[in-house]
Amino acid sequence: MLADESTDPETIRLRAVRDLMPEPVRAACVNLSGSDIGKACADTERNGRTYRAFCLAMIELILKQDDWCLYRIANDHVESSVFGLSCPTSTRQPGNAASAVFMSRGRQHKFFVYFPQQDQGALTTAAENIAERDQNSFKQIAVLITRSVREMQIRGTAANAPAWKRGFFMAFDQIRERCAATCPDAYQRIGAPLPRSDSARVSSGDTTRQGIASFPARILANVIVGGKNSPYRKLRFEAPDLAGIVPPQFIMLATRPAGPVGGVREVSWQEFKTSFSKAPVTYLKRPFGIHRAFYNGFPADYLNRLCLPRRAATIMHTVTPDTFEVFYKVLPAGKGTREMHELKQDTVIDMIGPLGQPFNIRKLVDDGVREVHVIGGGVGMAPLIFLVQALRFCSVPVKAFIGIESLDRLRYRQKTGAPGIADDSFDPALHAAGGADVHMYVDDLKQTGVDRASIHVSYDKTGDIRGIVPPENHAQGLVSDLYARYLEKHAADKPVVAFACGPTPMMHAIHQITRQTNTRLYVLMEKRMACGIGVCLSCVCRTTTGRGGYSRVCKEGPLFDANEILWHEQTHS
Repeated sequence: MLADESTDPETIRLRAVRDLMPEPVRAACVNLSGSDIGKACADTERNGRTYRAFCLAMIELILKQDDWCLYRIANDHVESSVFGLSCPTSTRQPGNAASAVFMSRGRQHKFFVYFPQQDQGALTTAAENIAERDQNSFKQIAVLITRSVREMQIRGTAANAPAWKRGFFMAFDQIRERCAATCPDAYQRIGAPLPRSDSARVSSGDTTRQGIASFPARILANVIVGGKNSPYRKLRFEAPDLAGIVPPQFIMLATRPAGPVGGVREVSWQEFKTSFSKAPVTYLKRPFGIHRAFYNGFPADYLNRLCLPRRAATIMHTVTPDTFEVFYKVLPAGKGTREMHELKQDTVIDMIGPLGQPFNIRKLVDDGVREVHVIGGGVGMAPLIFLVQALRFCSVPVKAFIGIESLDRLRYRQKTGAPGIADDSFDPALHAAGGADVHMYVDDLKQTGVDRASIHVSYDKTGDIRGIVPPENHAQGLVSDLYARYLEKHAADKPVVAFACGPTPMMHAIHQITRQTNTRLYVLMEKRMACGIGVCLSCVCRTTTGRGGYSRVCKEGPLFDANEILWHEQTHS
């Protein structure tokens, strides 16, 4: 190269453009002059078609790993000849049609892929048509490919859900990262440079992660579970500000209604004197794991029918949730839970979240884990349901082991008639059981796509088990014994990972069992805490990895590898 060529601005710019081009595009441009390349770069319509072809080529590579194929391309939307896209039926499609359709081999599941360049009205109509045609079987879904994770987050808010009815999202950033990780050789063959190691990456575990925030939540229902005198309650609330929470993150919630914000008003002396109460009250928020999350436009049991390809599912997303549930037990000496029991429908309370570290489910898929076991003791099962929702979205098979005091404690009805408890506000679209009897945990697991034969129950007291789980799947005794017997009968012939939550002795027993079978175990630690953000150090537990031998449950947890816990140095309460 001549010296004057290396310093010429036009030559430098042209060389930079060529360096950025994928190899197939560079080869096509080798005989073009600089002015011709300049004109090509200015052709926004053609560039858009090329961009869409690049996206589809990467998606095709990912889906091929799960035996899916490209079924149709709309040639007026895509430069199909640039990246070697396979297209058995390349026919011109109407302007509001999908840019491409992918189909699973052996099943009739289809993805209809769209891009935001289309008119918003046309996109809304397309999503509505697919949802209406599919009738919630989830064999046909609309997928919108956004240019960035941020754009996906904006379009995926619950408020924007009607504009993309029952649709799914993928972001270019994540498609590119996933393709490079899943099939690097094929990724480079289509001419794409590997993402820089120092580039910001967003995985399935933290796609919609948000900073910790304080926000109001409106109570929708406060339901008694297990009969009139049962201590168990299910609290449902609406909190759009919590949309970015992912399992096993948690929240800190106020147990009393939020007071007035600011302002000054005149009160009488008598009103002032009677405003004080001798009854003890709480001032600190209480930590709770999310039991269930609900999504605008998606029925509560949609995971029962959804079957996404596992690798693609790790970068696919629905609208963000805006409604959540926590499950709690009213303790005899618990001031906070007694106050929670008094919360009424439409009461507004303060919350802080999301807190704690998320778990990267994508890593389980990449590591070839073929099955996940969740073991919960008492209320410890509640936050594991939220984890199961995420696992089932990624088509990971789950087996559940529930330990409960009495089977009667699992049963409740949609309407209990208890005074002050607004449990008749359950939306049938969110709760598929309608007005029939519901069994806590069991019906939740069924709605998340765990089949009845994969649910096991142990109990301290006998009760009517008929119709809940198969006879061979229940026993009187400890859940740890139930799990040990299962592992003895079903030797793991495939990679299995287990998650446990409950009393410390129970989790310790599960750790000893899994250690004998070389099953990797994660435990969801529960500790009393005051701040939830790692400042007060009231929730530390003894670990082999923590600074000074201690880890904060709220900051480094709440999920830990069971091998990191110093079990004999925990407080067994």
